[in-house]
Amino acid sequence: MNKTTEALKLAEEALVYHTQQTRPIQKTDKALAAIREAKAELEKQEPVAWHEPNAYGNVTTHKKWAEENGWLPLYTKE
Repeated sequence: MNKTTEALKLAEEALVYHTQQTRPIQKTDKALAAIREAKAELEKQEPVAWHEPNAYGNVTTHKKWAEENGWLPLYTKE
């Protein structure tokens, strides 16, 4: 899980908890919808390459090999 995905997950959990502890608030509902939409977009995105953890500059585009060896995915920014 990358930092963006983790941040979105934490934000979603915090807003859900907040909603449970208080009353429904329109801005909270809109924020939750935006977070969930962003998470869905991230899940659809395919990696363009993989890099070796804790190594500088080691990159491959061989998906199967990279996943078998625990390399981390790299994505494009849109």
